[in-house]
Amino acid sequence: TLEVDTGVPWPTLHEDLANIAIVPIGYIQKAGDANFARKPVGTGPYRFVEWVKDDHIDLAAFPGYWGKAPTLKEVRIRPVPVDAARTAGLISGETDVVWGVSPVDARTLEKNPGVKVLRTITQRNIYLAFDHWRKAGGAFKKGGPGSPGLPAGKPNPFQNLKVRRAVAHAVNVPELIRTVMHGSGAPATQLAPPPSFGYNKRLAPLPFDPARAKKLLAEAGFPAGFPMRLDCSNDRYINDGPMCEAISGMLRKVGIEATPNPRTKAVFFPALDNGDFTVYQAGWGTDAVGPTFSAVFHTQDAKKGVGRINRGRYSNKEVDALIAKASSEMDDAKRQAMWEKAWEIVIGEVAVLPLYQQEAIIGVQKNVQLTPRFNEWILAQEITLAGRN
Repeated sequence: TLEVDTGVPWPTLHEDLANIAIVPIGYIQKAGDANFARKPVGTGPYRFVEWVKDDHIDLAAFPGYWGKAPTLKEVRIRPVPVDAARTAGLISGETDVVWGVSPVDARTLEKNPGVKVLRTITQRNIYLAFDHWRKAGGAFKKGGPGSPGLPAGKPNPFQNLKVRRAVAHAVNVPELIRTVMHGSGAPATQLAPPPSFGYNKRLAPLPFDPARAKKLLAEAGFPAGFPMRLDCSNDRYINDGPMCEAISGMLRKVGIEATPNPRTKAVFFPALDNGDFTVYQAGWGTDAVGPTFSAVFHTQDAKKGVGRINRGRYSNKEVDALIAKASSEMDDAKRQAMWEKAWEIVIGEVAVLPLYQQEAIIGVQKNVQLTPRFNEWILAQEITLAGRN
């Protein structure tokens, strides 16, 4: 019998333990973290064989695995960043499984009798986040008072709830899914997927209503709108660059002169962490409600390790209190009610604007059997390949 003393009530301990990878501490202490990263050792069904940077990782079935032996005896994982190249590899038979097929390429593959296209809505939500804390626009300076996506000296309109609601009414999410995403995805009401614990079924997105958006802007003191910059990545999420362009266009139609600023993820995410944004488009992918609230919505506190993804510094004392209570409440029904209340507050205040749940599109050869995962993982031991291994 293993007894675990947590010191405090920990209602999700069983879930959290299941996500911990077991590694040999002796090997890590001897080799060091950097060497362990190059030649990792774990307890899974495969052993590490080789890593060639930017080219491939080779795995081989481990004969001493404690569980069911995997069907595939050898696995090669290759990074292929170009959509067309991944699709071509599948069509030619060079590749057996392709993760991250674009919605456009999926239509091409669906017409090919030699391959299959697998789809599932995932736990990843694409959303807009706002600068809640800087009072006015200004040139970027890390830790400085100016919000860099706004004209210098002009007040930050996103501190006004009416402006954030105007943005919600200005963005036509179903149309974005239909056009930019080519039908791939589902509208989101919160940064949590519907099957997850803590999900609030009562929430509904603010309807697309440009007239209402313009009225709210006028009530907030911006009858002529205002200029702003919309930051986004262009190589991290499916069609993230075109999505940024399309959202900017919708905002311009209600008077918010949005200029899209797409950048590579290598530039985009460090910029966010440094505070170089006013409004940005990003994604959040987990079905764990506690970590979501602690990271995205809790008032920032580096010493306590909370609010680390709350880059816009949204802060609400009632939400912070609900997070603390729910995180230690052992009664599932009471904890569910607390999370639902917390969702009502942060979505009601448009702390962020959820847009849509991203769909995972996987292309496979006809002889591949694989069930797409909600969490976007692909595990080699879950793949069977008829005719060879």
